Amino acid sequence: MSTDDDSTRNPRDSEAADITSTIISDFEANFETRKQPNWSWIAACVACATTLVRRDPKNPTWSVKQCDLYFAAMGKPGNIRGVCDIEEMKATGEYNLPGIPTYPLQLLHVFKNTFALSNSNPPLFFVKQTIGHGFPVIVGLKGFAKNGRVITLYGWNYSVNPPTWNIADPADEKCRVITEAELIALNAEELFFLNPPTSTPSIG
Repeated sequence: MSTDDDSTRNPRDSEAADITSTIISDFEANFETRKQPNWSWIAACVACATTLVRRDPKNPTWSVKQCDLYFAAMGKPGNIRGVCDIEEMKATGEYNLPGIPTYPLQLLHVFKNTFALSNSNPPLFFVKQTIGHGFPVIVGLKGFAKNGRVITLYGWNYSVNPPTWNIADPADEKCRVITEAELIALNAEELFFLNPPTSTPSIG
Protein backbone atom coordinates (compact mmCIF):
# COMPACT_ATOMS: atom_id res chain seq x y z
CA MET A 1 0.00 0.00 0.00
CA SER A 2 1.34 3.39 -0.88
CA THR A 3 0.89 6.16 1.67
CA ASP A 4 2.86 8.77 -0.29
CA ASP A 5 3.83 11.31 2.36
CA ASP A 6 1.14 10.34 4.89
CA SER A 7 3.55 8.62 7.25
CA THR A 8 5.70 11.74 7.56
CA ARG A 9 2.97 14.37 7.78
CA ASN A 10 2.15 15.96 11.10
CA PRO A 11 -0.81 13.96 12.46
CA ARG A 12 -2.26 17.16 13.89
CA ASP A 13 -2.74 18.47 10.37
CA SER A 14 -6.14 17.87 8.81
CA GLU A 15 -7.56 18.18 5.34
CA ALA A 16 -10.45 20.05 6.93
CA ALA A 17 -9.25 22.44 9.60
CA ASP A 18 -12.64 22.52 11.32
CA ILE A 19 -12.69 18.74 11.86
CA THR A 20 -11.02 18.09 15.21
CA SER A 21 -12.65 14.82 16.25
CA THR A 22 -14.60 11.88 14.89
CA ILE A 23 -15.98 8.58 16.13
CA ILE A 24 -17.56 5.59 14.38
CA SER A 25 -20.58 5.20 16.64
CA ASP A 26 -22.00 2.12 14.96
CA PHE A 27 -18.73 0.26 15.54
CA GLU A 28 -18.94 0.81 19.29
CA ALA A 29 -22.43 -0.68 19.25
CA ASN A 30 -21.07 -3.82 17.54
CA PHE A 31 -17.97 -4.30 19.71
CA GLU A 32 -17.42 -7.84 20.99
CA THR A 33 -15.21 -9.27 23.69
CA ARG A 34 -13.13 -12.30 22.78
CA LYS A 35 -14.67 -15.71 23.44
CA GLN A 36 -11.31 -17.41 24.00
CA PRO A 37 -8.02 -16.05 25.42
CA ASN A 38 -6.28 -15.93 22.01
CA TRP A 39 -9.23 -14.76 19.95
CA SER A 40 -8.80 -10.98 19.99
CA TRP A 41 -8.01 -11.20 16.26
CA ILE A 42 -11.30 -13.01 15.63
CA ALA A 43 -13.37 -10.72 17.83
CA ALA A 44 -11.99 -7.63 16.09
CA CYS A 45 -12.81 -9.03 12.65
CA VAL A 46 -16.37 -9.90 13.72
CA ALA A 47 -16.99 -6.41 15.13
CA CYS A 48 -15.62 -4.64 12.06
CA ALA A 49 -17.51 -6.83 9.58
CA THR A 50 -20.75 -6.53 11.54
CA THR A 51 -20.43 -2.75 11.46
CA LEU A 52 -19.82 -2.58 7.72
CA VAL A 53 -22.30 -5.25 6.61
CA ARG A 54 -25.16 -3.85 8.71
CA ARG A 55 -24.86 -0.49 6.97
CA ASP A 56 -26.53 -2.13 3.99
CA PRO A 57 -30.29 -1.60 4.43
CA LYS A 58 -30.78 -5.20 3.27
CA ASN A 59 -28.66 -6.58 6.13
CA PRO A 60 -29.61 -4.68 9.31
CA THR A 61 -29.37 -7.77 11.54
CA TRP A 62 -26.51 -9.66 9.88
CA SER A 63 -24.25 -11.47 12.34
CA VAL A 64 -21.54 -14.11 12.57
CA LYS A 65 -20.34 -16.08 15.59
CA GLN A 66 -16.70 -15.93 16.60
CA CYS A 67 -16.35 -19.71 16.72
CA ASP A 68 -17.75 -20.11 13.19
CA LEU A 69 -15.33 -17.51 11.85
CA TYR A 70 -12.46 -19.10 13.76
CA PHE A 71 -13.10 -22.54 12.31
CA ALA A 72 -13.53 -21.11 8.81
CA ALA A 73 -10.27 -19.15 9.12
CA MET A 74 -8.37 -22.19 10.41
CA GLY A 75 -9.60 -24.37 7.54
CA LYS A 76 -11.57 -26.62 9.85
CA PRO A 77 -15.07 -27.96 9.27
CA GLY A 78 -17.94 -26.26 11.05
CA ASN A 79 -18.89 -27.16 14.59
CA ILE A 80 -19.87 -30.79 15.06
CA ARG A 81 -23.52 -30.10 15.80
CA GLY A 82 -23.74 -26.82 13.96
CA VAL A 83 -23.53 -24.83 17.17
CA CYS A 84 -20.79 -22.84 18.90
CA ASP A 85 -19.94 -25.32 21.64
CA ILE A 86 -16.57 -24.74 23.30
CA GLU A 87 -16.37 -28.26 24.73
CA GLU A 88 -16.87 -29.79 21.30
CA MET A 89 -14.35 -27.31 19.92
CA LYS A 90 -11.84 -28.47 22.51
CA ALA A 91 -12.44 -32.05 21.43
CA THR A 92 -11.38 -31.17 17.88
CA GLY A 93 -8.12 -29.62 19.10
CA GLU A 94 -6.58 -26.33 18.01
CA TYR A 95 -9.53 -24.39 19.39
CA ASN A 96 -7.65 -21.43 20.93
CA LEU A 97 -4.90 -20.47 18.51
CA PRO A 98 -3.79 -16.92 17.69
CA GLY A 99 -3.73 -15.70 14.12
CA ILE A 100 -3.57 -12.81 11.67
CA PRO A 101 -6.74 -10.88 10.70
CA THR A 102 -6.11 -10.95 6.93
CA TYR A 103 -7.83 -14.22 6.07
CA PRO A 104 -10.86 -13.78 8.37
CA LEU A 105 -11.40 -10.33 6.86
CA GLN A 106 -11.18 -11.85 3.38
CA LEU A 107 -13.77 -14.46 4.35
CA LEU A 108 -15.97 -11.61 5.55
CA HIS A 109 -15.50 -9.74 2.23
CA VAL A 110 -14.22 -6.56 3.91
CA PHE A 111 -10.42 -6.83 3.57
CA LYS A 112 -8.63 -4.02 1.74
CA ASN A 113 -4.92 -4.18 2.54
CA THR A 114 -2.30 -4.08 5.28
CA PHE A 115 0.52 -1.79 6.24
CA ALA A 116 3.53 -3.26 8.06
CA LEU A 117 5.16 -0.69 10.32
CA SER A 118 8.71 -2.08 10.42
CA ASN A 119 9.50 -0.66 13.86
CA SER A 120 8.15 2.78 12.94
CA ASN A 121 5.26 4.69 14.44
CA PRO A 122 1.86 4.23 12.77
CA PRO A 123 1.02 6.76 10.02
CA LEU A 124 -1.59 8.49 12.15
CA PHE A 125 -2.64 11.03 9.52
CA PHE A 126 -3.64 8.22 7.17
CA VAL A 127 -5.38 6.33 9.99
CA LYS A 128 -7.30 9.50 10.87
CA GLN A 129 -8.47 9.85 7.28
CA THR A 130 -9.60 6.23 7.18
CA ILE A 131 -11.62 6.55 10.37
CA GLY A 132 -13.01 9.85 9.12
CA HIS A 133 -14.37 7.98 6.10
CA GLY A 134 -16.19 5.58 8.44
CA PHE A 135 -13.81 2.61 8.44
CA PRO A 136 -12.30 1.27 11.68
CA VAL A 137 -8.65 0.19 11.55
CA ILE A 138 -7.47 -3.07 13.12
CA VAL A 139 -4.03 -2.84 14.72
CA GLY A 140 -1.82 -5.87 15.30
CA LEU A 141 0.29 -5.23 18.40
CA LYS A 142 3.80 -6.50 19.04
CA GLY A 143 3.90 -10.28 18.64
CA PHE A 144 0.26 -10.45 17.52
CA ALA A 145 0.89 -13.31 15.09
CA LYS A 146 1.81 -15.48 18.09
CA ASN A 147 -0.58 -14.12 20.70
CA GLY A 148 -3.52 -12.86 18.64
CA ARG A 149 -3.28 -9.46 20.35
CA VAL A 150 -5.05 -6.81 18.31
CA ILE A 151 -7.09 -3.69 18.99
CA THR A 152 -9.35 -1.60 16.77
CA LEU A 153 -9.12 2.17 16.34
CA TYR A 154 -12.48 3.79 15.67
CA GLY A 155 -12.21 7.43 16.74
CA TRP A 156 -9.91 10.29 17.58
CA ASN A 157 -10.08 13.70 19.23
CA TYR A 158 -7.58 16.46 18.47
CA SER A 159 -9.61 19.18 20.19
CA VAL A 160 -8.00 18.19 23.50
CA ASN A 161 -4.40 18.25 24.67
CA PRO A 162 -2.99 15.65 24.56
CA PRO A 163 -4.91 14.18 21.61
CA THR A 164 -6.86 11.00 22.34
CA TRP A 165 -7.92 7.90 20.42
CA ASN A 166 -10.89 5.56 20.82
CA ILE A 167 -9.81 1.95 20.94
CA ALA A 168 -11.70 -1.32 21.26
CA ASP A 169 -9.72 -4.02 23.02
CA PRO A 170 -11.27 -7.52 23.07
CA ALA A 171 -8.72 -8.51 25.72
CA ASP A 172 -9.73 -5.72 28.10
CA GLU A 173 -13.36 -6.46 27.24
CA LYS A 174 -14.22 -2.80 26.74
CA CYS A 175 -13.92 0.26 24.57
CA ARG A 176 -11.83 3.04 26.04
CA VAL A 177 -10.06 6.30 25.32
CA ILE A 178 -6.26 6.59 25.48
CA THR A 179 -3.80 9.35 24.72
CA GLU A 180 -1.83 9.38 21.51
CA ALA A 181 1.35 8.72 23.49
CA GLU A 182 -0.28 5.64 25.04
CA LEU A 183 -1.32 4.47 21.57
CA ILE A 184 2.21 4.74 20.25
CA ALA A 185 3.52 2.94 23.35
CA LEU A 186 1.37 -0.11 22.47
CA ASN A 187 3.99 -0.96 19.81
CA ALA A 188 1.84 -1.57 16.74
CA GLU A 189 3.32 -3.96 14.18
CA GLU A 190 0.75 -3.95 11.39
CA LEU A 191 -2.39 -2.10 10.33
CA PHE A 192 -5.37 -3.77 8.63
CA PHE A 193 -7.58 -1.61 6.44
CA LEU A 194 -11.14 -2.38 5.37
CA ASN A 195 -13.43 -1.96 2.38
CA PRO A 196 -17.21 -1.95 2.20
CA PRO A 197 -18.32 -5.59 1.85
CA THR A 198 -18.11 -6.81 -1.73
CA SER A 199 -21.05 -9.13 -1.00
CA THR A 200 -22.93 -10.40 2.05
CA PRO A 201 -20.70 -12.85 3.94
CA SER A 202 -22.04 -16.33 4.66
CA ILE A 203 -20.15 -18.21 7.38
CA GLY A 204 -21.37 -20.90 9.73
